[in-house]
Amino acid sequence: MKIKERPEFRNKPKPVIFQAGQSVAEAVAVMAERNIGSVVITGDGGSLDGIMTERDLLRRLLALGRDPNTTTIGEIMTRELRVAQANDEVIDWIRQMSNDRFPHLPVVDENGQILAVMSLGDFTHQSVIKATFC
Repeated sequence: MKIKERPEFRNKPKPVIFQAGQSVAEAVAVMAERNIGSVVITGDGGSLDGIMTERDLLRRLLALGRDPNTTTIGEIMTRELRVAQANDEVIDWIRQMSNDRFPHLPVVDENGQILAVMSLGDFTHQSVIKATFC
């Protein structure tokens, strides 16, 4: 089954986008308000430059005693991204995300523009498992 065939993909709200120079505090406020675990960071022209997740906040901000008001997103975001395309197979990404322990997967179009951020939970919902393995 392809990512684009999943209702979770089709029904995803647009990803929350920030710029690397914005403060971590700005992003955290939106993450808390919308109850989301990550935001994507884009550069000029909408290129995907990174993702900031709850794990980044824990390891690169809180654990180091940094101030979220003066720390920029670019200072703590994950830059080494794994990205999927909508035509990729769900099972391939379930394996990678589970084995390599990363819960957020940006999905981009053929031009590298962000379409959605899928979570491991989106892929492991009971209906996905039934459709993939049964």
